[in-house]
Amino acid sequence: MTQVTGTRRPLGPAPAPAKRSIFAAALLAAGWLFLLGLTLVGTAVLIGWATTAHAGTSATQALRAAAQVWLACQHVPVQLPIGAVSLLPLGLLLLPGILGYRTGRWAAEAAVVRELGPAITLTVGAAATYGLLAALLAGIARTQVGAAAPAQGFAGALLIAFLSIGVGVLRAADLWPDLLARIPQPVRPVLHEVAMVLTVLLGAAAVLVCIALALHVPASLSSVRSLGAAGPSGLLLILLGVAYLPDAILWALAYLAGPGFAVGNGTLVSPLGHLVGILPNFPLLTGIPVHRPTWAPVLMLVPVAAGVLVAWRRRSRGGVGVDLPRVLADALALAAIVGLVVAALTTEAAGSLGPGRLANVGPDGVAVGAATAALILLGLGLGVLASLVERRFAR
Repeated sequence: MTQVTGTRRPLGPAPAPAKRSIFAAALLAAGWLFLLGLTLVGTAVLIGWATTAHAGTSATQALRAAAQVWLACQHVPVQLPIGAVSLLPLGLLLLPGILGYRTGRWAAEAAVVRELGPAITLTVGAAATYGLLAALLAGIARTQVGAAAPAQGFAGALLIAFLSIGVGVLRAADLWPDLLARIPQPVRPVLHEVAMVLTVLLGAAAVLVCIALALHVPASLSSVRSLGAAGPSGLLLILLGVAYLPDAILWALAYLAGPGFAVGNGTLVSPLGHLVGILPNFPLLTGIPVHRPTWAPVLMLVPVAAGVLVAWRRRSRGGVGVDLPRVLADALALAAIVGLVVAALTTEAAGSLGPGRLANVGPDGVAVGAATAALILLGLGLGVLASLVERRFAR
């Protein structure tokens, strides 16, 4: 029996994927982000349309409604016949945020981005293209039921894409160390303290929301039953409540700072004053107490405690009492940055839910930011004073 033998050629390395230009990667990233997001949102809306009574609503109108929901995911206000709706669930930002991050990583790898300059070019190009697609969709999806301004669509989508795609690009290109290295050394401790204070404030606000909802579970269930939510509509109501949870946490943060928030014109929910009428029938709002608890002003000590915590941390590093002008400058910088961030966040959690009484819902971002900065300064001052007194008696 004859054995046939042959020589085997060694397999070489797999060919590297072709490198795409930054321009092509930006266009593809924006297109994929747009199509993926619109497909996911459209599928969810069409399933809801197909499984519920939709007499008088055509498939074309359902698709346009899906486009409006997609624009709401970019935090773009929608103009309805009843009035403007600008208080949109911040939780909807999670969808374009995750998709943008993943798309940014793909684009950076496809264009082989390894330096900060090309990374910025790629991010700006993809974000601008995504914003133009959103503005185009806002113009096409106008209906008699609702419409979003193309300019607002462009601005909202541009910001979301810039942040999410930018983070993905920096992560894929491993440019975070390079970016952090460009931050001046004296600024870094202040930014670290800002992150620590914001973590304390948002964490305390989240705990407050959880406690408020846990204490009003029967009222929440009663609200769900009164809305007649069952089946797909009940699931959509639950998802809407979950999407509004970040807004509720920012409302709680405004409460901790003192100014509180409004649930309509002429209302105020604050530890210093409480005036609410008949609240809208929504399960998440059942956590708002009818009357102000007598111990509510104590909650304003949370921002003060955050300032004391920063002062204690500085004391452990030996940074208190050495150079008082420097300590004062750092304290003012910390309070100002935290105040600006809190003001920006709480402003995004405010808006309108229609005309009349619901035209003003949520916190006053400027007032909340200013109050937060003042309370943190108070805490820093108390912490520094305690450290100086301790040092004096230790001598």
